[in-house]
Amino acid sequence: QCKFLPRYPFAKPKIQSDQSEFAVGTTWEYECLPGYVKRSFFITCLETSKWSDAQPICKRKSCVSPRELLHGFVLAPRGIVFGSTITYSCDKGYRLIAIPCESPPAISNGDFYSSSSEDFYYGMVVTYKCHVGPNGKKLFDLVGEKSIYCTSKDNRVGIWSSPPPRCIHVVKCPIPEVENGIMESGFKRSFSLNDSVMFKCKPGFTMKGSNTVWCQPNSKWNPPLPRCFKGCLPPPHIYHGNHNKLDEEFFAVGQEVSYSCEPGYTLIGTNPMQCTSLGTWSHPAPKCEAKSCDAIPNQLLNGHVVAPPNLQLGAEVAFVCDKGYRLNGQSSSQCVSEGMRVLWNNKFPVCEQAQCEPPGPFLNGQLKRPTSLRVGATVNFSCSEGYRLQGQPSSQCVIVGQRTFWTKMPVCEEILCPPPPSILNGRHTGSSSVNVRYGSTVTYTCDRGPEQGVNFILTGERTIHCTTDSQKTGTWSGPAPRCELSVSEVRCPPPQILRGQISSGQKDQYSYNDTVVFACVFGFTMKGSKGIRCNAQGTWEPSVPVCEKDCQAPPKILHGQKEDRHMIRFDPGTSIKYSCDPGYVLVGEESIHCTSEGVWIPTAPTCKVAECEPIGKQVFKKPKNQLIRPDVNSSCDEGYRLSESVYQQCQGTIPWFMEIRLCKDITCPPPPVIYNGVHTGSSSDVLYGTTVTYTCNPGPERGVKFNLIGESTIRCTSNDQEMGIWSGPAPLCKLSLPAVQCSHVHVANGYKISSKEAPYFYNDSVIFKCNNGFTLKGSSQVRCKANNTWDPEIPVCEKEAPCQPLKEGLQELPLGSPVVPVNMSCQDGYQLTGHAYRKCQGDKNRVWFQKIPLCKVIHCQPPPVINNGRHRGVMAEHFLYGNEISYECDQGFYLLGEKSIRCISDSKGRGSWSGPPPQCIKSPPVTHCPNPEVTHGYKLNKTRSSYSHNDIVHVACDPGFIMNGSHLIRCHTDNKWVPAVPTCIKKGCQHPFKIPHGNHTGGDIARFSPGMSILYSCNQGYLLVGEALLLCTHEGTWNGPVPYCKEVNCSFPEHINGIQSGLEPGKMYQYGAVITLECEDGYTLEGSPQSQCQEDHGWNPPLAVCKSPSSLVPLICGFSAGVVALFCLGAITLRMILKHRECNYYTNTSRKEDIHLETLEVYSVDPYNLAN
Repeated sequence: QCKFLPRYPFAKPKIQSDQSEFAVGTTWEYECLPGYVKRSFFITCLETSKWSDAQPICKRKSCVSPRELLHGFVLAPRGIVFGSTITYSCDKGYRLIAIPCESPPAISNGDFYSSSSEDFYYGMVVTYKCHVGPNGKKLFDLVGEKSIYCTSKDNRVGIWSSPPPRCIHVVKCPIPEVENGIMESGFKRSFSLNDSVMFKCKPGFTMKGSNTVWCQPNSKWNPPLPRCFKGCLPPPHIYHGNHNKLDEEFFAVGQEVSYSCEPGYTLIGTNPMQCTSLGTWSHPAPKCEAKSCDAIPNQLLNGHVVAPPNLQLGAEVAFVCDKGYRLNGQSSSQCVSEGMRVLWNNKFPVCEQAQCEPPGPFLNGQLKRPTSLRVGATVNFSCSEGYRLQGQPSSQCVIVGQRTFWTKMPVCEEILCPPPPSILNGRHTGSSSVNVRYGSTVTYTCDRGPEQGVNFILTGERTIHCTTDSQKTGTWSGPAPRCELSVSEVRCPPPQILRGQISSGQKDQYSYNDTVVFACVFGFTMKGSKGIRCNAQGTWEPSVPVCEKDCQAPPKILHGQKEDRHMIRFDPGTSIKYSCDPGYVLVGEESIHCTSEGVWIPTAPTCKVAECEPIGKQVFKKPKNQLIRPDVNSSCDEGYRLSESVYQQCQGTIPWFMEIRLCKDITCPPPPVIYNGVHTGSSSDVLYGTTVTYTCNPGPERGVKFNLIGESTIRCTSNDQEMGIWSGPAPLCKLSLPAVQCSHVHVANGYKISSKEAPYFYNDSVIFKCNNGFTLKGSSQVRCKANNTWDPEIPVCEKEAPCQPLKEGLQELPLGSPVVPVNMSCQDGYQLTGHAYRKCQGDKNRVWFQKIPLCKVIHCQPPPVINNGRHRGVMAEHFLYGNEISYECDQGFYLLGEKSIRCISDSKGRGSWSGPPPQCIKSPPVTHCPNPEVTHGYKLNKTRSSYSHNDIVHVACDPGFIMNGSHLIRCHTDNKWVPAVPTCIKKGCQHPFKIPHGNHTGGDIARFSPGMSILYSCNQGYLLVGEALLLCTHEGTWNGPVPYCKEVNCSFPEHINGIQSGLEPGKMYQYGAVITLECEDGYTLEGSPQSQCQEDHGWNPPLAVCKSPSSLVPLICGFSAGVVALFCLGAITLRMILKHRECNYYTNTSRKEDIHLETLEVYSVDPYNLAN
């Protein structure tokens, strides 16, 4: 018997099996793996207990050659088959881009290793390894393929070839033990993953199962451990036979087995067999040999017999007839079994003579029949007139296998001519796209003439018919006729084109159908067809084209716009319409149009400021969805800054509004307060220009004063943002110390404890203390005054009398005892509670008593509580002398009385509060408006400090001022004036000055209101210097100086070749003048035909140049000259080109006779218009 199915690198079992044993003679089918040609083969378990060798039938598949690599090349072996490797390389400067894979999957307890750590491409391999412990100790086993590679299914997206392996904890398998078996190889003390062990049985025992086992990840052996038993394995299988007891796996010693054969086979060998004590069978297994059929005749009349090598079961005999004969019966007979005997399954056939069926009718032709229809007979064919034979002219009777038939017969195909040829300017009968039958006729006729007076005449045979040539191919009897044009004498006049020339077809005389092609001179574009033809009426068609030039973008105008619909190109004939902004009127033509010369005519209009004819009163709210002329040049006089705007409606086709900017006062914040000094004026906001003067307070004592440091006066001015600021910082008041020096001071029986020594200056102080046994009489601290004296007087130290310490309870004195009061009192914050006595003894034992006051600290009771409020301060049972607390009210209440009270002493020295606590009174609602202040104005009714709701105030302005707002205002319930308090602004400006060579838009207006403006302009040839727009401010002055007009002229070069008209010699052109240049015949204008005189005395765009085409003449002459003449002409041409180039520059070497100048058109534009 054979063990497990073998494994091959090129094939796999078609049906997988876990079976570990296979009987001798077992066959198993294998199929080739992908990558190999798809085939299958069988292997057999041989009597040697080994599988037969695999047949070399699995051939590797061939791969198509790789295509060429753009910017690279491919290195490939000769025969590219499955598993071959090709190498791609790039040219220098290129790099290879491969199919990328995602990063390989991570695994637990392990890592992967690769040549690249970041990018993974097609074909790259990564290898997995498990983690190890310290000193390389193995901790995990790798289960699965340790390496995976990057591949792809669609040659676009990279994938990994298989899932990654797993790292499992180290596997330990138990020591394998087989009863009655011996471990032949692989013995170890312990067994790990994939370890293998091989077994054999002891003598007299037989093995059942695999002799080799492997340690698996589940810590078990696979395949299962074999068994060794006393007896035999099942006897071997035999071909075409079997043994009894097929269902038994083990056979005991002495047990017998009998064999038998399949029907048609005979058993040869010893039968039965017996199991011996050695575990083997007593005899080899018998064989089954096939039985043989009876002999057959080896001859066949008109044929022969193909006999097999033997006549055993399955043998086959074949029968073949001679040429011209066919078999009647089966072509073969096979030896088959029937019950227990074998015999032939078909009878002996016979060979009969073969012949064909008579041939059928032959369409459109005739056939010549043969005398016999036997194999080899021939039939001949011919066709009727108008048909030709397609195929062989004869057919033969042949036999193939058992069937007779005629070889392929021909057909008679109708002869056809190709479609009749078409003719120019004519037609024929019949169709022009269908082949024509043999014998058909076609007739030709000519078309009508293309125009009146022109006809077509037929030349040649009018009729042709379809016939055949020598090869029986359809052809026409002759060529098709022609239709030729018959024209009378037609002449067209020479064509003329302005700003262009004839590029081809130029003649002295032009006849019918002559053509001419035109081209425009440089800078011009053709409108119409460039080619025209002379027709039968002697006129050109289509009409002669026109050469024209596009215009540049039309000029923009100030305070207006053009309706060009965002056009980029401006063809001749294009019209542009202008309109002005609100508050401006158009001066000039409303539309301009582009001429064929690329010039806009007439001059673009201008927009001048429109005079406002007021409608109604000025409004302070900006009108919505209305046309408004903005006020962009307003300014205010000194001390005022621009404020809100008012809007005046003006009369017009479409009513419009004029914006007027108002001015308001510039104010400064209240002037800064200084220490030890005061300033003039109030402490509220101050008007622009107001001056404030500072002075210092008197000194603290006679002889001492405060000096002012800094400017004593500051002024309210403004900054760049027109905000009110003070001209400088406020000054300082600094104490001026007098130059005094007090005398040296000394106290007998005492000393000074201050650090400073003599000399002593103003305000220096000295502190004294007496020596032990002496008492200070007077102040302990004195100060140097401004009059060089000490204040208070210098104290003295008197000797103390020896007194006893103060004893407790010595409140009463012996009757008649002398008492000396001590110059001591209670400090501030303490109250006198009584006196004590101290006994003193002086010289001569005189005794007296000192009366010493007793003091205790003053306390106040807790402050009184108030309704609807509270006090702020510490919460304590007793408040010390000098403590101060403040009261505050709840929301909605206001404080009536002193906000703070302090702990003081009353007349009896007891603690009391400095006053009664305040009260919290409910706040009444505010029902009044503040007094309205009107700058440069006053109130007509009586002035009050406040006004009740619905009170009305009448306001008027001072002389010379006009009101901005309503003259009646009312106190609203929200405590605000409605409408807002008005302002008073100054009246208008005087009539502006007129300027020489210019004018302004003021007209005859005597006085201008604030915000009105005028526009200055200059006469033709003059340039405005200064601001053109002046504005009337609210202070009644114009916002800038009056401009003036300066004369500007432009000249032109002294000599210009080729100019026909546009400039006059010696003439000076005024500022804004526009000239149009034209060239003489034979010259081409390069540049803009129009230029304008600018304020810098130059022309814009620069003056154009007239260039001569004479450099083309040598080229025309050169075509008719020889090689030597060409060389000479080349030198002459070079000289002419150099000379012609010199003529295109402005030089003083040209002849004055060449100049022929004429002013074509000169016109002026408004020099203030920025668009020009």
